Amino acid sequence: MRQTKKALHWINNLLRKRHIKSIIFGGFAAKIYGSARELADIDIAIRGRDLIKINNEVGKYCVRDLKRYKDKNWDAMVTTINYLGQEIDIISVEDTKIFDKSAKKWLPFKPYFNYSSKINFMGENLLVVRKSELIKYKNKLLRRVDKKDVEYLLN
Repeated sequence: MRQTKKALHWINNLLRKRHIKSIIFGGFAAKIYGSARELADIDIAIRGRDLIKINNEVGKYCVRDLKRYKDKNWDAMVTTINYLGQEIDIISVEDTKIFDKSAKKWLPFKPYFNYSSKINFMGENLLVVRKSELIKYKNKLLRRVDKKDVEYLLN
């Protein structure tokens, strides 16, 4: 059974102790804004140097080693961990790209820290990508889950 609240507390506490600035984006951000869609993972972006710094600490929970990952939607330096059944994707804010399906080209994806909101969710103080920015990037990816999130976020 997935323990999202405990996983969020664990990763947020680890990042806070190391003075690592992070921003929540993706489906978890949509969930924070009230989306009813089932959560797949917690998406967090941090600086690349910080990703390398915490890699050893999260290693025993790693399900995808820290490396450059590219598929038809994303091109990013990422690691995926699983803590108490909850997957957490941590990406580098530098050099990350998403594929804009409408424009049919790769675009920089930068969940800028200054385009965020401070939100308390599940008892944690989080920096979350602004709703307007979340909608913009989900409208570029246009996966089924993104369309569901956008539909919810616009209503």
